[in-house]
Amino acid sequence: MSRRPLSFPFAPLDQDLSRCVHCGLCLQSCPTYRLLHLEADSPRGRLHIIRALTEGRIGPAPSALEHLELCLQCRNCEAVCPSGVPFGRVMESARAMVMKGGPAPAGWMLRRALLRLFLLRPALTDAFVSLLSPVAPLARAMARK
Repeated sequence: MSRRPLSFPFAPLDQDLSRCVHCGLCLQSCPTYRLLHLEADSPRGRLHIIRALTEGRIGPAPSALEHLELCLQCRNCEAVCPSGVPFGRVMESARAMVMKGGPAPAGWMLRRALLRLFLLRPALTDAFVSLLSPVAPLARAMARK
């Protein structure tokens, strides 16, 4: 069944979305991917979700939007991208689309604030990861559900 493509106030340009060559150089620069090891929580995974939303291949389901929500917009991925994907600009458009559709998903701001607190400070990140290492396989399994 075909869905109606979502309209973005400042639509990510197809040329911006198409610049990603799926090389994976962004993966290790992304704090949420390093923690969760889920493709959908990587810059290229998020680009794939945004493209699917704009083309109407998927709807704005909470399961898809959650991956966009977890992005810290730190733009580390832009610094290492050999193709020059303007990830920040694309992500801002996607977030504007979500906000245009109604209130932000529950916990959006709180979760982002907590992620920023921990993941953008290397010492806190290392301590947090050390604490969670024993339960990481369980957390990944729960995140996939």
